[in-house]
Amino acid sequence: MPWRNGGGETVEIASDPPHAGLTAFDWRVSIADVVRDGPFSRFPGVARTLVLLEGAGLRLDGADVHHTLAARHAVLTLRGDDAVECSLLEGAVRIFNVMVRSPRPADVAIATGQDVDIAADRLVVGYAARGTLAVMARAGRLVVKQGDAFMHATGMPFTVRPIGDALGVMAVVPVPRA
Repeated sequence: MPWRNGGGETVEIASDPPHAGLTAFDWRVSIADVVRDGPFSRFPGVARTLVLLEGAGLRLDGADVHHTLAARHAVLTLRGDDAVECSLLEGAVRIFNVMVRSPRPADVAIATGQDVDIAADRLVVGYAARGTLAVMARAGRLVVKQGDAFMHATGMPFTVRPIGDALGVMAVVPVPRA
């Protein structure tokens, strides 16, 4: 899918409502490859959470924003309202991107080297960024291979186990209570 500002492309993993596009989503999880310097698309009223998956990193600058995202698996949250310019540190990067139309951002959990336990009553969208993940719940076990994603919304606790040197990234999406 093209970026809102036309400066690149992203692969949508999941959104609510499904296929809502870039103006009507409540939340959206995607993978973005940033290949050149330029402005980030603005999303008023949206909290954005970024995780650096690959590459040396990037610097984000704006009127009230000055962040460097350079540590592998580092997490950064910013407001979609802000005008932000992106400068790549040393070439292209791959970003796990979570956008929530709420003042409260999504929580993000990183599974690398040890299990991550996720509590019940959570909506989780996960992605196997490297290697293979085992997603284990009382109902069974799901194997998620590199480049694949999963969504867990059963209301039951579960565990994400990275196999070997795998890397899993999970967005715990805030959902409104009925």
